[in-house]
Amino acid sequence: MRPARIPFRLWLLGLAVSFFLAGVILRVSAASDFAITSPAPNSTLVGSTVTLQFSLPASFKLVNYQTHPRAAYGQGHIRLWVDTAPNPDDAIPVITTSYTLTHLRYGPHQVTAELVTNDNASLIPQTLTTTAFTTVSSLSPHPTLQTLLPLSLLTFISIVFAMVLVLPHRRLHPPKKTLRRSPKNKSGR
Repeated sequence: MRPARIPFRLWLLGLAVSFFLAGVILRVSAASDFAITSPAPNSTLVGSTVTLQFSLPASFKLVNYQTHPRAAYGQGHIRLWVDTAPNPDDAIPVITTSYTLTHLRYGPHQVTAELVTNDNASLIPQTLTTTAFTTVSSLSPHPTLQTLLPLSLLTFISIVFAMVLVLPHRRLHPPKKTLRRSPKNKSGR
């Protein structure tokens, strides 16, 4: 007995469904594997320069969109937004797994990144990741009562010491009153 032959159309339909399911699985994994790994969410960083690190799906390759402008499966770049809502016109294009932000103002920041195709189109489903962090000028703690008390006491003692040494000494007792004699009359009375 011969094995049954699968009609060509049915075989082609099965192949198309397989590729579709593979594409869906790869896209879903792309969405879950894309992340900003550094800085850690809600971290506090010293200085106005921050280096972002990205993790990518194994099936995705970053390429220069200017030299590879046509969409190709598994290729693209990252669009980046700092402290703004995602808008394709305002995006910073990134073609490496790290990117350094410079001259950030001190304070809270939010960074959003999107994985896109070479022709700058969003992946389906859209692949976005976000992180938030704060930049500060230094990590020195704010002064507390425990740090200010010794300093205040030392300042008070220094001021008192300076007053004793520098200011003229005043008598502790008021000057004795001297009796004024009334002027004698020239007549002698």
